Amino acid sequence: MLGISSQSLIHHSINASPGGQIPGYATHLEGVAKASKYVNYGGWLCIAIDGGASAMKVQKVCVAGSIDACERVRLTELGSFSGGVAGGRGGGLMVRGKVKLLAKKCKHCSVTNEVNMARIKGGLCYTCRKSLHDA
Repeated sequence: MLGISSQSLIHHSINASPGGQIPGYATHLEGVAKASKYVNYGGWLCIAIDGGASAMKVQKVCVAGSIDACERVRLTELGSFSGGVAGGRGGGLMVRGKVKLLAKKCKHCSVTNEVNMARIKGGLCYTCRKSLHDA
């Protein structure tokens, strides 16, 4: 549409900014970090609500129904709740592992490319490559 590629845009912003950082990128990452913290709390809240709903369902059937129906619902709800929690945890760990695999760290100053868009090449960030080149 506009004839501007994302690669060209990033190249120009890196060359125009000090240290090879994209202006405003760190601010966006801080916002994402805050949002992920709230999503984490929301996940725990949903687990608590789901556990409470399962307990209420079991209690309702056990008060009104037979012993067989009570046992069946209790085991079904326990399996459903446990499977949901285990599946969510497993999926979260897989996504987290995938994100960590994409991250690179500078061998010299330990900055990661996910924090401030440091372009890690040959194991070194832009600032360390430049300082070692000038020395």
